[in-house]
This record gives sequence, C-alpha cells and structure tokens, in this order.
Amino acid sequence: MLGLNAGSELVFSIENKPDWANFDTTTGKLSGTPTTAGTHSNIVITVSDEFVSSSLNAFEIKVNSAT
Repeated sequence: MLGLNAGSELVFSIENKPDWANFDTTTGKLSGTPTTAGTHSNIVITVSDEFVSSSLNAFEIKVNSAT
C-alpha cells in the first residue's frame, strides 16, 4: 500500500498529459482519443492525501497512424 491514511481524500494529478487526453483527478483515469500519431513521453501520475504522495514511474504513450 502507499502508506496513505485510511479515510483521507485521495487526489490524483498528472504531469505531461497529452493535449488530446482527459484526466480525472478523483479516479486517476487517463482516457481519450488521439488526433495524430506520435509519442507522448515522461507522463507521471501522482496520488496524494493530506499527508503523503506517491507517483508512478514516468511512462510514454505511442500513437500509431491508422492503416
């Protein structure tokens, strides 16, 4: 577990979100439909409560052209 305190409100945040993506700060869900091919790098999602935070390792999303 993250070490977050039970009963504390969790808040999610994101760094380097692709422009076409949506991000829900309540659930941490990243979704959307890419509009162009390309690579979106160094994306980091963090969850925090009022005492501590924890982040995923940075990741990338590669979008290929439709065939």
